[in-house]
Amino acid sequence: MISLGASAQYVGSLGCARTIVDESLALSGEVGYREGVGWALNQLGVLALREGDTGRVRQLLQRSLEVHRDLGDRWRAASVVEGLAEALGTEGRYERSARLLGAADALREAIGAPCRPANEPGANAPIASSADVWATFNSRGCGTKAGLWLSKKPSSGRSNRTLPRRPPRTC
Repeated sequence: MISLGASAQYVGSLGCARTIVDESLALSGEVGYREGVGWALNQLGVLALREGDTGRVRQLLQRSLEVHRDLGDRWRAASVVEGLAEALGTEGRYERSARLLGAADALREAIGAPCRPANEPGANAPIASSADVWATFNSRGCGTKAGLWLSKKPSSGRSNRTLPRRPPRTC
């Protein structure tokens, strides 16, 4: 069910996605499926990011990160950290965003899990991508403060892509 909600989100049916993911979150909580709770919170955070609700993004993604941390799910934790970094980038908090992107990249490298295109920052909405964050971060003279991120420039595959705009569907 969560995958169906994520798919609806990726094709631009945000209302439908929210309905499905909200239901999935409720059902996951009822049956004690903690992985489902964590992933549903992540998807709701991504939806809030696409809608520009950065306060809600942080709340949802931080809750998701707590669940994934408690479960020891480092792969999903990396995705959540990338979402938090993207939210900070949209707020102009580039140094913190860059640090989180570097941490997520290091975590992915440690577990051998590359970032899939659908999970790359900026892949699903016209908001700051990791390349945008990196460029702005360097242009502001923050390069010496980047720490882990200094050696982790984004690959050329990361771009500010958008999804085709389709009329909203009803669920």
